[in-house]
Amino acid sequence: MNHAYVGIAYANRLRVVPAKHRLSALRPVGKGEGPVERPKEEWIPIPVPAVVSQEVFDQVQAKLSLNQQQSPPNNKAHRYLVRGLVSCGMCRLSAHGRTLHDGKYHYYVCKGHTDVLRTAPGERCKSRYIPVSRLDEPVWLDLCEVLTQPETIAYELERAHGGQWAPQELRARIDTLNQAEKLLKHQQGRLLEAYLANVIDLEGV
Repeated sequence: MNHAYVGIAYANRLRVVPAKHRLSALRPVGKGEGPVERPKEEWIPIPVPAVVSQEVFDQVQAKLSLNQQQSPPNNKAHRYLVRGLVSCGMCRLSAHGRTLHDGKYHYYVCKGHTDVLRTAPGERCKSRYIPVSRLDEPVWLDLCEVLTQPETIAYELERAHGGQWAPQELRARIDTLNQAEKLLKHQQGRLLEAYLANVIDLEGV
C-alpha cells in the first residue's frame, strides 16, 4: 500500500496523537501515543526510485481490497452484534465472530485461541466458544429497552455513580472500607464518651 513502490514517497503524512482506543473492553484506554494520517493536501511528495509499475501496484490494491471485504470482520453473511465490543473473561483479549460447519453455527471466539502472534505455543486461551445468540439476544433486548424507555439511562447512570456497577473485587474492597469506616467512627464515639466522662484526658489520647 506504500506509494514509494511506484516512485513517490510522502513526508509530513503522519502526526502523533494520544491513544484513544482500548485493546479490549476489559482493558483501559491504551497508554502512550500513536500515528494518524494528516489530510492529503498536507502531504509532501518526494520522488524515489520505483520498484514496481503502476499497473502492478493497482492490481495489488484491488486484491488487498477484495481480501479485506472477504475477511471475517468484514463478512456480512452473518452480523455479529457485539463483535469487538466484548472481551474474554480469562485472558481479557477481545473476541471476534466465527462461523463453523458451513455457516450453521456462529460463535464469539477469544483472540487468544487463534492469534498465534499473541500467544506462545501451549499458552493459548482455554475459554470456550460462546454461541452468538447467548450474547446478541440479551444485548439486543437491552438496547431496545433503552431506545423505547429513555428513562432507563438515567436510572442506570445513577446506579453507576453509586458504585453498583463496580467489578466484584472492587465491590469487596469498597465493602471492607465501609466496614472499617464504621468501626473507626464507633471507636471515635467511645473515645469521646470516655473523655466527656473524665475517664481519659487529651494527654492520654
